Amino acid sequence: MTNLLNKILTTLISQSHFRLSILPFQKEQDTLNKVIYLEHKNLVLLLKTIKDFCRKESISFVFYNKNHHQKTLSIVSPNIDEVAQLHIELLASERLVRSKTQLPTKKNACFLWNKIRNVKIFKNNFICLIGPDGVGKSTIASVIQQDTPSTPLRYKSVFRRSLTYKVLYSLQQRKYTSKNNYDDLHPNAVLISSLLRLYIKSILSFFSTKKILCDRYTNDHLASHLRAEAPPKSSQKISIKSRFIPAPKTIIQLDAPADVILSRRNELSEQTIDFLSHFYLESSVLIRPNKIIYFNTDIPFEDTQKLTIKLLSV
Repeated sequence: MTNLLNKILTTLISQSHFRLSILPFQKEQDTLNKVIYLEHKNLVLLLKTIKDFCRKESISFVFYNKNHHQKTLSIVSPNIDEVAQLHIELLASERLVRSKTQLPTKKNACFLWNKIRNVKIFKNNFICLIGPDGVGKSTIASVIQQDTPSTPLRYKSVFRRSLTYKVLYSLQQRKYTSKNNYDDLHPNAVLISSLLRLYIKSILSFFSTKKILCDRYTNDHLASHLRAEAPPKSSQKISIKSRFIPAPKTIIQLDAPADVILSRRNELSEQTIDFLSHFYLESSVLIRPNKIIYFNTDIPFEDTQKLTIKLLSV
């Protein structure tokens, strides 16, 4: 784990678009700790770089949103015996600090809208699984249901049962061979159709004694052409749209190398799977859940249950 973390940090330091300061290792029990000071605009790039390492090495991580300017990232090995933590301090300006006495204040690091979102009025009691078909969503969902009291929710039923969706789809039905194709090429219409019912279910989830285990989430509606022959692409103004999506407590991104996913289910192209690996992480950061779990499912099946429980408990 130490060697892998050193490789990650070396790569980060060598990349010119990063401006960061890194404090030396501290070891607490069996956990390696490192503090990183980072410009706020580079957070997604940092996570994508770490994700690329984890994707190749069959390693998972947990990204925890403490508040607007403090984050924690725990990297967990497949055998769950090794854990490394990165404590991330985000800066609004280009000025980088090198000591704890120079930490940025909330006044400088937070904006009005982020303060409103931090109240978590929009946050629900969901655990959401996202990832391409064939990555293992059904397997992980069954493990979570065995360990955590939860109520399953089919996400597609949230928007496809809405009156708005039924009307919009009926007007376009002759052009599309299936609802999946319509959803893929009209993500904005589908997102609008889902929001009202999603807010209602979010409010109701506060009164539930169980977690709501959702098999997908709105991330798919922030992109288009995932099933089409044209290259996949992010929706325009994704950062604005994401602000109006109720943030779940946990988003679990399931991922693996493209060839592994295709060997299980040959439904999407390799280009689309690689696109989704980055896109799901970026869109999840924008939606701002309490916790983002990146779960690399390229591990032996017998290790899946132990690792799932470990990642949920970090």
